[in-house]
Order: sequence, then C-alpha cells, then structure tokens
Amino acid sequence: MKKLADFKYNVGDIVNCTKTTYEIVGRRIEKTSQGRIKKYLCQCQKCHGRVEHEEKDIRNCIYCANKKVLTGFNDINTTHPELVKYFENPEDAKTVYAKASRVYVNLRCPACGFKRKMHASALTSSGKMHCPRCSSSNSYPNKLGLAVLLQLPIENLETEFSPPWAGNYRYDFSFYHQNIHYLMEMDGGFHYDKSKFKPLEEIQEIDRTKNRLASENNCVLIRIECKKSNIEYIRKNMESSLIGEIFDLTTVDWIKCERECSKNSIKQIADYYNKTNSIEQTADHFYMCEQTAITYLKRAATLGWCNYQTLYQVQNKNMLKAVEIKKANPELSRSEVAKLIGVTCTTATSYLEKAKQMGLIDNIDDSFNVRKSKIMQILKDNPDTPILQLQNKYGYAHGTLRKYKRELDESTSD
Repeated sequence: MKKLADFKYNVGDIVNCTKTTYEIVGRRIEKTSQGRIKKYLCQCQKCHGRVEHEEKDIRNCIYCANKKVLTGFNDINTTHPELVKYFENPEDAKTVYAKASRVYVNLRCPACGFKRKMHASALTSSGKMHCPRCSSSNSYPNKLGLAVLLQLPIENLETEFSPPWAGNYRYDFSFYHQNIHYLMEMDGGFHYDKSKFKPLEEIQEIDRTKNRLASENNCVLIRIECKKSNIEYIRKNMESSLIGEIFDLTTVDWIKCERECSKNSIKQIADYYNKTNSIEQTADHFYMCEQTAITYLKRAATLGWCNYQTLYQVQNKNMLKAVEIKKANPELSRSEVAKLIGVTCTTATSYLEKAKQMGLIDNIDDSFNVRKSKIMQILKDNPDTPILQLQNKYGYAHGTLRKYKRELDESTSD
C-alpha cells in the first residue's frame, strides 16, 4: 500500500473554512502534468454533501452556498414542496434549487394545463405559477391574445417574455414563425389615453424604448390596439394588423377563444364558494390571493350568486340578533346575550349600544331592574317562607334576598 505520509490531513480530521466545517472522508493523489496533486473528499457537517478539494484550496460548501443543487437539501422538491404541482415533470423539482435565478423550469398549470417556462427564483419568490390563460389577474386582451396564438401555426410561444437584452421590460408574447422572431403587445387604453396607472407620456416613452430594443435585436414587434375589452373590437384590430397579414385569422375558433377568456369567471368562483363556504379554499382552488377572492365574491353577492357577507354585514346581522334576544328576554345580562350569539361581552355591548343609538331598543341596562322586580315578586308571593328555603328554590344569593326583604318590609310598614 502506498505511503501517504505527505498528506496534511488524515481521514476523520475536521477542517474549518470561513463558513463551512468539513470532515475528511477520503483522500488521494492525482498525477498531472504539473506534478502530484493532493486531493480530499470533504463532507459538509451541515448538508452532508461531499465535494472534492485540493489540499491548498479547500473552499466553503457549494451546496450551502446554493451554487449547486443537492437533492434532499436545497432542491425545490425539498425547500418548496408546495410548488412541485406546477412542474411539468415533478422529478425536475429535485434537480433545481430555489435560488437558481437564471435557470428556466418547465411548468404546467394544474387548473387548465397551459405550459410555460419560468425562472426558478421567480417561481419560489411568487409562491405560484402565474397562468396567462386562466389567471383572474390577467387582462382580457392578454387572455384573448393567448387564446388566438394557441390556434396558430407558431413555435416557441412564450408569455411575459423578458430576455436579457430587454432589461426590466417585458413583452406580452414571443413566438417564431418561418424562422422569424415575433413579439406581440396587447395595448390597453392606458397606452393611448390618460389613466390612473402612470402618466401617458411615461407609458408611451416605455413603448418607444421597447420598440427600439425589439428592432435592435432582430425581432418584429406587433402591437394590437385594445382600448375596449371586447372580442369583436380586438378581433377587428388583430385582422387589420400584421398578424392578420401573416395568418388567416378566419380559421380561428373565436367562440372557443371567448370561452377560454371566461374561465375563472365570477360565477365559477361564486359557485365554488357556495360549496365550500371557505374563502381560503376558494382562493387556493382558483390560484389567487384571498383578497382577490373576496373582491370577486363581493361582486357575486351583489348579483345574488353567493351568500358571501362582508364583516359589516355580519356585524349588522349580529346586532339585530342581539336586539331580538334582548327584547324577548329583557332580564338577560349582556354576558348572557353574548353567549347566545357567540361573541364576547364587549362585542355584545357594542352591538346593543349601537342599536340604542339607532332607536332599535330603548334600554340595554334594565336587566338589574328586571331581576329586582322578579325577586320582589317572589318575596311578596312567599311572605312567610324562610330566606334559606327561597335561596334553595330560586337560586338567588342569601344576602340579596335579605336585602330586598328588608326593603319590602319597610315599604309595607310605611
């Protein structure tokens, strides 16, 4: 066996770098044209990944630094298991790490099946795949544009196209046809008229910059005027644009396009909420945040499509319920009313005080007087019954009964 006395470290030794602690699990000598190079197989004590280093250049762990993927440690399947459902091939999630900003992954929308590419870092930072076909946050013109392009003989279709040469800008669509790279923008009304988004001059300057960048990079940019979110209006503008010259748009099934644009409609969201009665489940099912789901449900409620109630409506309903209980049983205390409607005593008090201000109830503090009158009546009906016996029978405190007994006797003697 070759003598290895010239090695600096032995198997089992612990080596500390600036950010990593290794255990030496193997060593060898590699003969090269420059001579003999001593190498060590190092195992990171944090992630247990193994990397070979030269003796003179033992560096920090490449896995802990997210420079290389280690299945079971920094891959998306391990760090973000909830995102695996978006991968076209779930096994790919084991080969990509979350911070791989320039690595594209192939995704598939679990709702509608639409496929797209997305940077791994963008997927993990957003926490979901934004689907340009069925996402409710996508504009109608963009949904319609995608639905049309999916029926045309094009290649390499991409949405929200943002190549390195575009910087921070994005193009709605990118595709190839007969070896020509086309870009397509669906320009809404804010590209032509003043709006609340940005100053018109700024938006038009951005458009001019995107036009120039596309031309400089050998791309043909097609702009579709979409001032109105109407299928006939946009169809007419598409037919009169360059895309109408390149393709025969009479072959497009426009009815199918309209159906695609109507996915995740308010009615569908309302129907699902009616089944689950859960905002969280509804938001998850349609791949939107809860606030967006609430916005749609409010609109659906005004149309009579669902029974969603805002916080104000729930509070108003509880207030009326508290008034009804108090009027039927005026002797009940506020805490007893609170228990009956399932709220805190403080909340029940606020309901009753608001009802009094609105003139719905005359007195919210008459439980004491009602209780007193009941005890006085008991004492009048049982003048000779011992206090202890009345206490056991009716449940009132002995001291309270004696107090009202004296008060009754004094009023009688007067």
